[in-house]
Amino acid sequence: MTDNLVPLAGRARPRASNAELPTPRGGGFPGAVSSEWSKFWTLRSTWWTLIASTLLLAAFTAVIALATRLQVQAENGQPGSVPVGSVGVSGLQLVQFAIIALAIIAVCSEYQTGSIRSTLQWVPKRVRMIAAKTTVVTVVCAATGIVFGLLGDGIAWIALGPYRSGGVDDVVRDVLAVTVYLTSLGVFSMGLGFMIRSTAGTFAIALLAVFGLPAAFQAVDSAILNTMGQYLPLSAGGYLIDRAVEPYGPGTAVAVLVAWAVVAVVAGGVLLKRRDA
Repeated sequence: MTDNLVPLAGRARPRASNAELPTPRGGGFPGAVSSEWSKFWTLRSTWWTLIASTLLLAAFTAVIALATRLQVQAENGQPGSVPVGSVGVSGLQLVQFAIIALAIIAVCSEYQTGSIRSTLQWVPKRVRMIAAKTTVVTVVCAATGIVFGLLGDGIAWIALGPYRSGGVDDVVRDVLAVTVYLTSLGVFSMGLGFMIRSTAGTFAIALLAVFGLPAAFQAVDSAILNTMGQYLPLSAGGYLIDRAVEPYGPGTAVAVLVAWAVVAVVAGGVLLKRRDA
């Protein structure tokens, strides 16, 4: 009878055991990746950049392939004399700018709008945030590289007609080389974005590092600078795609590209932790 007189609000309520508590969902690294993925694809610039670069690659490769075919015909060239890859990757010199832009936008757009503060509140662990953004940029750049490689070689294969040479294995090697180069280039540019934070500034520095320095180092009559120029991203990518043997082969080229990407991301992460948002 006494127990019934105790108000309900005053009665002790049994605590739920840990096993009965609901399991949190949507957090951790998967949640951070999902958030970065959503933010990346909600930008209209992402879609416009991908669409424009794909159309540009298709048009440029078709023109080069047809021009090459007409030249070979005019010179009474032999069938099977033009490697598909030599024409299929010709448009890469244009669309690599799109990869750089995509990676930079993924980072610098948040600094421009100030949404980086919200991102760092939702994902307070800086390493997790950078890892999530790196994962998204890597997946997007790799998928784009596969599409660009297949599209370029596919158009060249059709347009060259009987004058093409090479088989499926050559196409696979071309696609893999293009994918590795564009992916590393994108991650490298993303790392620069964390360091510089400005879209225009990052794009300018990326162009200087990727395209300006190799030309400058090779133009100077210096053995040291010439050697340094061979280990820049553009040079390593060229050796990889061209299947060069000198000054180093594809294995070293991949290592050089990955090293540049890792260094840029680590440097960007260090600066982010020091300066924060």
